[in-house]
Amino acid sequence: MESSGKERPGSSEEEATDKRKLTLEVVTTAVKDSLKECYTGPKNAMRDCLAQAEDYRSETLNFVMEEGGIKDARKREAKQKQAERKAAIETLGDIFRACMLEANATREDCKAQLIDIKNGTDLSQSSDDVLDGYFSFSLLTEPAGSCNETEMKECRAAAKEQCLQSGMKKRRLPVMQKLAQIRAAAEEWGHCMEGLNISKGTDMPACEALALKKFRFIRGVLGKKFNMTLEHIKDVGMAFMDAIELKLLRKKEVELHVKTNESDCNDKVLEQFKNKTRDEVYAVIPLAEVLDVSCEKVDDAPEYSVVVKANLTDNEVQDLAENVSGALEGMSFDMRRLLALDGHEATWLRRLASAGVSESFGAQSINLQGAGGTPEAAGGTTVAMAAGTTTGATKGMDVGRTTPLPSGSCIELSGETVLRMQKSGFQPVPCK
Repeated sequence: MESSGKERPGSSEEEATDKRKLTLEVVTTAVKDSLKECYTGPKNAMRDCLAQAEDYRSETLNFVMEEGGIKDARKREAKQKQAERKAAIETLGDIFRACMLEANATREDCKAQLIDIKNGTDLSQSSDDVLDGYFSFSLLTEPAGSCNETEMKECRAAAKEQCLQSGMKKRRLPVMQKLAQIRAAAEEWGHCMEGLNISKGTDMPACEALALKKFRFIRGVLGKKFNMTLEHIKDVGMAFMDAIELKLLRKKEVELHVKTNESDCNDKVLEQFKNKTRDEVYAVIPLAEVLDVSCEKVDDAPEYSVVVKANLTDNEVQDLAENVSGALEGMSFDMRRLLALDGHEATWLRRLASAGVSESFGAQSINLQGAGGTPEAAGGTTVAMAAGTTTGATKGMDVGRTTPLPSGSCIELSGETVLRMQKSGFQPVPCK
């Protein structure tokens, strides 16, 4: 769908957060432009192309980040490496998606192409990690960064369809959405802390509130699990602030979700769903431990979740999740609710009803964590972009600045990015 765009930042905290995000988005966009050219060019020239592209864009990106408020040189270097990792995932994902959209394309052929390109890069992630990162950290997070709040539900549905068109298995949607929730909330918190120049160990309720907003928007939930995951979100956010590489941790857990045709969560349905899931898993892993049982409304529909320990290989865990999810399709769970006898009597009858499964999902649980190691640069910096200046594909970013942009500094920005910058008080201008 075509969105009318995000609202203008409504508070000083939102403004500082959005300005920091825009700076790094411009950097990532510039990296993506050069990566795509190298990835799709002659294979034997890829490494030389990547090295030349890095040298060519380095001065421009350093300029953009310094004008965006990142004054520490070590911090700028670390942030550029972080943007390069993110851009590589998005570029490979875009290439995979384009392949999947071709007539007669198969997932196997497109994945073979992805692996072939990735092997010519310095990326340490597996092809599965690249695709999961693309689905969760790019496609599924896009609505929260580009859509108006009133359009968010429709934007989430469009993002889901994009993922399915791009080769993501539908059964994996909730796991991908939960990853997206953590990453988006952590980045929002980190951008806010850096934008306000707040030290990482300081409590900042305004930044937590912005993280909660992202957490809710990504999946269409009320956010009742936010407080339980807040410390993890902050840990990931601190790794993000320090430009530490984030890794996907595939857990020995089976995660099952079902949506029903009811309007509210029901404890009786949840208990039966748990028992059915446990029985299906027990058939493969006797006495497997149920780790979590819950229900929350996702885009106004009840979504029940059960997580079960599964001490198996990654492939076996995923196969088990898909098999159990398949067994849950089309099931009905008994429930009790009150129904009126007719519209004229004030008498109620308690009778047996059922909740039918409308959608079933199953996948291996995945968590997000910092890759470890010493932060490349610590602390936040203040965003110093002044309202009314220009950025991105522009001639300067600081009012009164006379130093021209470095040679080759034109950066092609999306219309949505330009719109957000304008709403934040900036005015990008065409390259000349």
